[in-house]
Amino acid sequence: MHRFALYYAPQSGTSLAEVAATWLGRDNANLNGNQLKPLELDSQRFYELTRAPYHYGFHGTLKPPFRIREGIAEKQLISEMKSFCSRKKPFIIDVLEIAWIGKFLCLRPVGPVSELERLAGDAVQQFDRFRAPMNHTERAKRMGKGLTPVQQSMLLQWGYPYVFKEFRFHLTLSSNVERPEERSMLEGEARRHFHPDLLCDITVDGVSLFLESEGEPMAQVQFSPFTC
Repeated sequence: MHRFALYYAPQSGTSLAEVAATWLGRDNANLNGNQLKPLELDSQRFYELTRAPYHYGFHGTLKPPFRIREGIAEKQLISEMKSFCSRKKPFIIDVLEIAWIGKFLCLRPVGPVSELERLAGDAVQQFDRFRAPMNHTERAKRMGKGLTPVQQSMLLQWGYPYVFKEFRFHLTLSSNVERPEERSMLEGEARRHFHPDLLCDITVDGVSLFLESEGEPMAQVQFSPFTC
């Protein structure tokens, strides 16, 4: 099964992308990279706690992963993405902070970023015609997992519960971490690794298309810059 997603992802060669690659042990395009050696956590345990973001790559979700509708080719999706990006202007996220959302660690904006919220909302709507309807397995996986009635409604309409008013932009750094002592150590590793200077004035200047092929880790296959 193939799935596509539209993400914000810092481009290869930027400082944030390079530091994130050593955190996850992969870059976004070809999965190459060496993972850092943590100071507090055991290396194997650090590897285990970063498996979920390793699979998806270092990104902020705009249009969540979806199966493409039957009869639509990848090149049509890429063409639409280029058209979409031609009508967008670059903007800045002033500051990202290291924080927890539930049980996973992430980078997230300090305060709302209206341009980011509009970008994600536009992407969810404009690209929904490419999304195949949820099948029974996908619906069962999501429904009843602590979702509010609003989130359940979003899931049924858009294939994902955290869109529009439920959207919270973030770049995931860990899988769910249950043990408080491991959370403390992992957060310490993140604060040492992601220097505050890296987390200021983040330029959002395009959209990346990622592909998950037959359960393999998602990889970036296309970047379209904002050209408006």
